Amino acid sequence: MNNENNPRASGPAKTTLIPRSAGFVGLGLMGAPMAANLLNAGWKVTAWNRSTAAVEDFIRLGGSSTKNVAALRDEPVIIFMLPDLSFIEDASTGLLDEWRLMPPRPGTLVVVMSSVSPVAVRAFGQAVAEASEGNASVIDAPVSGGREGAQQGTLAIMAGGPDEDFRRLLPAFETMGTTVRRLGELGPDPWPKRATS
Repeated sequence: MNNENNPRASGPAKTTLIPRSAGFVGLGLMGAPMAANLLNAGWKVTAWNRSTAAVEDFIRLGGSSTKNVAALRDEPVIIFMLPDLSFIEDASTGLLDEWRLMPPRPGTLVVVMSSVSPVAVRAFGQAVAEASEGNASVIDAPVSGGREGAQQGTLAIMAGGPDEDFRRLLPAFETMGTTVRRLGELGPDPWPKRATS
């Protein structure tokens, strides 16, 4: 794996491991194989998708499903792979409402793997932090490599967010990609420019 910021290569660092369980929102052309790779690596994955056909295919692979995103409230990791941040904001409305009523466990991670505006994802991160009383944080982790990369688990994943959160998510990222890098804090400069400079 090509990982410029691989903590495993830079000496010991204490990182709180997360349970190998995740919610996955968006089983489209990219999301479906990405979620399947998590399953194949031994993760317990509960998925939501607007169309039921993709969910049925996912269940046949051994995954679970939920009727709404809010039901993922107790998952330690919730991954969003939807076309744009507006779709993510819409899908997560019920989830954030649930967290306002009862905050999730500290250390809950919300992962945005779509390519979205850095400014917008920082605002989304603030909304998640406020709704969860600081118990959940957002990691921006857009991908490159197309459908073939998603199917083969060879995506490039360029993440933005706290280093500790990035380290905790590495086991998940490594099921989906072979080039995994942290570029900085949430909403870094557009990653293709940063990655190729």
